[in-house]
Amino acid sequence: MSSKSNIKSYQDNPDGSSKDVHPYIFNPHNSKILSSNMSLRRSSADLTPKTGASGTNGSGNNANRAPGTANGSGDAGNEGNGGNGGSEQGNNHPGNNSRRPSSIAESIVSQVVHLKDLTVSQLKRRRFFAVSIFSIICIFIFDLIFLPRTSLDRDLRRLYGGFLTFDDVSRIYISQLNHINDVEKYINIYNDQTHEPGENCHLMENLMKNFEYLDTDVEKYDVYMGTPIDNSLKLLDEEGELLFEANIKESDHLSYFPFSRNGTVTSEFVYVNYGLDEDYDLLKSSSIDLTTKILIIRINDTHPSLLIEKAQNQKASGIVFYKDPYDDGEYTEKNGYMDFPAGYARNHHAIDKYTGSFIYYQPGDPTTPGWSPFLFEDHKRLDNPDTIPKIPILPISFTEIQPILRKLVKKGPSLNWFGDVLDFDYRPGPSDGLQLSIVNHIDYDIKPIYNIISTIPGIISDEEIIIGSARDVISGQGGVSQGSIGMLEIARGFNELARRNWKPLRTIKLISWDGSSLGQFGSTEFGEYHSQKLIDNCIAYINFDNVRGNDLSIESNPLFNKVLKKVMELILLDSNETLGEAFFAKNSTLQLISNGVGDYSVFQNHLGIPSINIGMIPNEEDDPVTYYNSKFDGPQLLKSFDPELKLHNLLAQFIGMLTIELSEHEILNVAVTDYVELIKREVELTVDTLPAEWLNRNMTYPFEYTKLGDEIEILKKQSHDVYELAKAFDIELKGLQHLIIQDFPWFKLYKKIKTAIKVKLYNTRVKALDRMFISIAESSRERVHAESLLHKRPWFRHIVFAPSLSSPNVSVLPGLKEGSESGDFEQFEMNLVALRIALDRVYKGL
Repeated sequence: MSSKSNIKSYQDNPDGSSKDVHPYIFNPHNSKILSSNMSLRRSSADLTPKTGASGTNGSGNNANRAPGTANGSGDAGNEGNGGNGGSEQGNNHPGNNSRRPSSIAESIVSQVVHLKDLTVSQLKRRRFFAVSIFSIICIFIFDLIFLPRTSLDRDLRRLYGGFLTFDDVSRIYISQLNHINDVEKYINIYNDQTHEPGENCHLMENLMKNFEYLDTDVEKYDVYMGTPIDNSLKLLDEEGELLFEANIKESDHLSYFPFSRNGTVTSEFVYVNYGLDEDYDLLKSSSIDLTTKILIIRINDTHPSLLIEKAQNQKASGIVFYKDPYDDGEYTEKNGYMDFPAGYARNHHAIDKYTGSFIYYQPGDPTTPGWSPFLFEDHKRLDNPDTIPKIPILPISFTEIQPILRKLVKKGPSLNWFGDVLDFDYRPGPSDGLQLSIVNHIDYDIKPIYNIISTIPGIISDEEIIIGSARDVISGQGGVSQGSIGMLEIARGFNELARRNWKPLRTIKLISWDGSSLGQFGSTEFGEYHSQKLIDNCIAYINFDNVRGNDLSIESNPLFNKVLKKVMELILLDSNETLGEAFFAKNSTLQLISNGVGDYSVFQNHLGIPSINIGMIPNEEDDPVTYYNSKFDGPQLLKSFDPELKLHNLLAQFIGMLTIELSEHEILNVAVTDYVELIKREVELTVDTLPAEWLNRNMTYPFEYTKLGDEIEILKKQSHDVYELAKAFDIELKGLQHLIIQDFPWFKLYKKIKTAIKVKLYNTRVKALDRMFISIAESSRERVHAESLLHKRPWFRHIVFAPSLSSPNVSVLPGLKEGSESGDFEQFEMNLVALRIALDRVYKGL
């Protein structure tokens, strides 16, 4: 068989067998179709008629011998019959058929039949392969059509290896905290240590690092702060002889007010009640001179830093602060109750301590107002900032103040002031020759504080939720009511989830703040340093506040009203009542954020990050008196109103579930309508109280000859339009969340892609909403930039929320209200324009 026949045979018969294969070869010389089993050399002889079987005929043409002959002559004759032998040999060649075709026509017919048989065989084989391929394609299409329908929510989690559903995450977290309560263990560890600002950060660091599935780091910030060296308070007679020296220690640690001015002051003293404006008005009407006097002030609801500023304005030379049991309500010794620890009344040796820094004007390091020294090395710290007191201040206990106040009996007019000091008529004085001597020595320097940050990375890396709590205490002892104990419970629950391969949708950070007792140093420095990253990424800040009683306290940005109410119904107080039922049995609504200054302030009031503050406050009917930065804020006091130590754990469940709710839904769970409705309502209430002459007055900023009344009407319409748009926006958010969890077949992948793009777009709009109300005043004629939209408070840049300077409540639209109440037309018009610009941004942004 020729080489071409071999190739064709392999192609038609992969097994390699050639006995049943008969390929055909085209002969170009005479255009005949020849069988490959006929020798090419014998093909001419086959076409020549035979004459006989003679030897001559058998050997006469050597050219026509079979391929198997050894030489050109004598081969056929060796068999004795050369012609016949040659012919038989040729006929018996292994490659030949048993019978040679008798004619050309027969040969052609035979080969055509063979060709037909071969073609049918090939078709059968090809049909098998075709049917097989077609079947595979059909099965593939069938599988595609009937693939499981999936949602964008499930696809996203599978993409990142997350297989725990929202229900799984919630169940595991609540079960972990319900079945195990480690609060007492953490309290015992915490109470055995001191917690001065900047010291003993390793305790919290090690506790957080015990949760091995959380990534824990430490950030150090250098701040201006002091350490008390020596202080004293002495009562002197007219000749300067010592009559009484007060004990200003609760324990071995000195009691002091951070940022009280160093120095020694000796002067007559005056009792000024609560040190409020109305108290000074009474004293002024009674012709009592306060200049250079040491003022004795009792602390109640107003933060002492505000009282310090008022005293300085009266030209006082020093201040002594104390707590009067008269302000504690029912639980006092006068009402027959024993003092703590025997009873619920105030322990008379307790000393409450507060920062002297003017945190209502600017929390954080007073020498770096509004900026971080780590970002602006060329900025110089302020040498003598206005937010640090200019006079020495000391806090003392109720026991130690009584001998001093009794020296004022029958001195000065009766002003109808009352209290619980025995044998004292609460007259102001002055002391008429008797003097107080204050010695205050604090070592001020640049010193480090440490924030402990634990992170659970999320799938969406550019969206994060921060939970924070304070851990330091002035004088270092007590403080078990702080949120750090509950923060450890939250970390324990999240660690269990992470151990089960939970990856939150959004990044979650747990931060233990240092320096909070100095004036929110840790949180403020963190916010100022990471300001741009927080503005870009942080969707919510949740502050774990103190546990001081049995009543739940919530201050919230209105964006979170809906989700807070939802989560409260998920937390059980007992088998018959939820946290929400208990809360709304006593409260008609949620409080607004910024009732005071806290670790949330840098987020909400400075950066425009919507915030929530959650804690427990005393029930005046059932809970004992509380203490601030005092050694009496310990386990015994906590167990007096929380014997099972369940409240920290309860808040940990609430805050943890709130975080999961905000993290695990692709669309941020917010209510924009609630926010805008608040602004709309407050605008109407504020402008309704304006003096009539203001409405016809021409504005000077930024428009000339525009009536204020006309601008107010535009503002009202604008707030109404934004409100209507916000309602439509919330409906779109709800519909988009439905699309996220809706199942689609694979061939509608384009809908998932479209939905994913809309989710990112709408979340970006929500995230930017609160930032739109951050405003920095521009210069206006003689008005300097430093005044800002809030008088003397440039650090507070949010034009909707700020702490009130006159009450322990939030001030909504503070610039408008302060301008209206003080009669400052220019401040009012500046804030009106700022609000209009912000609402315009919101309208375009939504």
